[in-house]
This record gives sequence, structure tokens and C-alpha cells, in this order.
Amino acid sequence: IERNVFIRNQNGFDLEIGNMGEATSFLANNVFIDNERQAVLSRESGGLVVLHNFIAGSEYGYQQGADIKREHGRQPPWWWNALHHWCFGNLFVNCPTAIRMQPPGYLDRPDLIAGRRLDGNVYARTARLFRLEGEETPLDFATWRERWRQLNDGRDCEENSTAGADFTYRYDDETLTLTLTYNGTPPAGVFSHERITRDFHGNPLPEGALAGPFQTLRPGENVFPLWTGIRPLALYELPHGGSTLVPSPDDALLDHPFDPAVNLVLNGDFAAGLESWDAVVTGDAKAEFTVADGVCAVATEADGGKEWDIMLRQNQLVLERGTYVVTFEARADAERRMLAAVIQDALPQPSYFRRVLDLSPTWQRHEYRFTLPRRQPNARIHFRFATHGTADAQVRDVSIRRIR
Repeated sequence: IERNVFIRNQNGFDLEIGNMGEATSFLANNVFIDNERQAVLSRESGGLVVLHNFIAGSEYGYQQGADIKREHGRQPPWWWNALHHWCFGNLFVNCPTAIRMQPPGYLDRPDLIAGRRLDGNVYARTARLFRLEGEETPLDFATWRERWRQLNDGRDCEENSTAGADFTYRYDDETLTLTLTYNGTPPAGVFSHERITRDFHGNPLPEGALAGPFQTLRPGENVFPLWTGIRPLALYELPHGGSTLVPSPDDALLDHPFDPAVNLVLNGDFAAGLESWDAVVTGDAKAEFTVADGVCAVATEADGGKEWDIMLRQNQLVLERGTYVVTFEARADAERRMLAAVIQDALPQPSYFRRVLDLSPTWQRHEYRFTLPRRQPNARIHFRFATHGTADAQVRDVSIRRIR
């Protein structure tokens, strides 16, 4: 599975159930952008090599899991294992948890959980946490590397990987391009395979190929076209002559006119205090919302234990079919996290945009795009603070604008 683009799905790539030997399945030279939960998820499936991918903007970059208590892991016909999971030469950016993985011999099942190899990866400053299944505390990169030195007897344990680089990305829906800005040089690859011979753009892979799917990546700003054929079609839009589009004369009747300068969030600058907003504190939570100088602040005394126990929300947003940009600025008095989302304000509450963000004492501007294939007359934007830390947090300049 190589040279594909996965954008804004709930999970980017999800592989389940397999009983394969080492290096029998390859996920190589792909681009994963802003997939909501896991960019790459492997469940009860051995033999996967995650190689030279760009993975950005997901809650988990790469998550490997297996439910070893289920009977189908013990007897045919649903025999499976989670052996031989390898992760080489990938770029991880803006993933709160870069990798979550079951260590060898997890829950005393070395027959099912073993054969982990990791090296030559690049973890940006915004992809800074790692998790070993069965342990509550996330790990920083130095601790992650040391644990794998112990688990793998000093082999394939991130020795040639790097962490902490300033690496940013921007995807443009109109031009279908990915812009990467990098202040370093990706490390040379430490693993290659005869079945994987070309990078994302079809260039031959040299010996010691660079980490990531783009062998032309250089320090500074890089612009990579992701798709040079026909762009995704709007409703009633017909392809003609390869990439030339002939719109239907009925297209003008499909959508309401809109002004891209209009903020669909009421009182997004908090000039009127909390008017049009609901400041929610429920359950066992104890928190207080205040507004001053255009900033909405939440001070938490007790975390209720449920994600929705402390929340700032605005309901009854009417969103027509189209593409939207949601922007806001956020900070916290100390490092913590916050969930931001735009959802349907009714069960089953599908998410149109959802991110768990790392906050710091420095104000950070966040901007994300999402597309609605159909009208949503009952949308909601919310910021959830419970279960993500207790440091005081602040939000300002919230907007949703339709751009297409």
C-alpha cells in the first residue's frame, strides 16, 4: 500500500486480522494529513512495515494494538498474531501521541506480541509523546528510546531517530499541495526492501533514502503537489478531457450565496462576555469561566473525570454544504491539553473537525479546514478541558468561516 494520500478521515489506514510473517505487508511512502484519531492503526495483524510515510495532525500517529483476550486469537479459523511490527524512516508532525505500541511479551503473550523494530524516524517538536500499552504514564523521546534499548537488546531501538525539530505543514485544498517547512535534514534511512523502490512522486529510492516519502525534501520551505490529475468533483460537476472541469448550469442553484468574511460563530471575540456561549461545568467538576479583554478563561479546581464535564460550547450553528475554516487562539498557564471540535449537536454527534491540542504559556493560533457534503442546520463548536489537565486555560478569537 504505497504512494496514497489519506486526508481527514476518522482513521487514516486501519489494518485488522492477520497471521503473517515478518515484512509481508508494507505501508510505504504515503501521506497522512489531519486524520482524526489514528493515522495508522494495526489491530491483531502481524507482519506490517510502516516505512517512509508522512504522518501529521492525528491524535495518534501510529497505534498498534491487539485484544489478546479474544478467543479468535487462540484457535482457527480466526487465527492471528501481532508479531513483527516495524516502523522505519517516517516523519511525525503535530501528533500529540506519535506512537502507541504493545511491548514484546505484552500480558505474558510473547507468542502473539513480539518483534518490534523502530529506527530512522523523525519526530517533530509537536509529536513529542509515546506510549507503551499497559503503562499509564506517557514517555518523552529519551525515555522511549531507552525503553526500547532494553526491550530490543540495543538493536532497532530508535538509535538513528531524531526528535524535537521545528517542522510545520500546510495543506491547500484548492491546489492540492502540501507545504513543509523544516529546519533540519532528515536522517538517512536505515532500512530498505526490494519491494519498495520509489518515493511518493515516483522517484527512485537511493541507497540510504531520506526519512519520509519525499526524497527531494530540503531544509526550509518545500511545496509538494499531492495530486496532479482531476481534483475531487463537486455535486453535478462533470469531468471532461482529463482534468478540465465542466460545471453544470444547475450548480448555482445548489448553494446559498455566502460571504467568506462572515464569522458564523456569534461573539467569537468575546466582546459581549459569554453571550451566545454555554460555559458547562457538570458532575464532580469544579471550574469557573470568566471573560476579560476578549479572552475566555477557565480555572479548574477539580477535574470531573469525564471529557465533557468542563466545556465551552456554542450550539445551533447552521452550516451549508461547503468547505469551512475554523480558527482560534489558545494558551495555558502551564503545559496541558485541550480538545476542540465541530460536531453535530445531536446523537450520534459525528465530528466534522476534532483535535486534541497541546497548550503552553505561549499563545498559539490554530487553523483547520473541514468540508460538509450536505447541509447541517444543527452544528456545534466546543472546547473541552476536563481530563486534559488542570492548569488555567484561555481561548480567544474563535471563528468559523465558509471559504467554498
